[in-house]
Amino acid sequence: MNRIKELRIAKKIKQVDFCKQIGVTQGALSGWENEKYEPDIKAIHKMAEIFEVTIDYLLGREEQKEKPLENEELSNQDIEFIEDLNSLTAEQQEMVRKFVRSLKS
Repeated sequence: MNRIKELRIAKKIKQVDFCKQIGVTQGALSGWENEKYEPDIKAIHKMAEIFEVTIDYLLGREEQKEKPLENEELSNQDIEFIEDLNSLTAEQQEMVRKFVRSLKS
């Protein structure tokens, strides 16, 4: 089950206007809303942004509607730390996780 139609109606967006926002035909959107077709990942991301929900909520995989924190809600220090972590290898990231867990104990 997906929630595309439900969310679009709740936001009071007409199909034709929504199609323009995400760059698809009305036939494609109708197919998605009636679960005849599945949207591609690019369209899913756009819809989640427009509806301000998680992708999993949009696709009916979870009940929690809220999006995770956006970067503007994080401090510059938090963003820098996340960027530093993302620049590490998988092994290095696991070492950091283990170290942080040991500090919490």
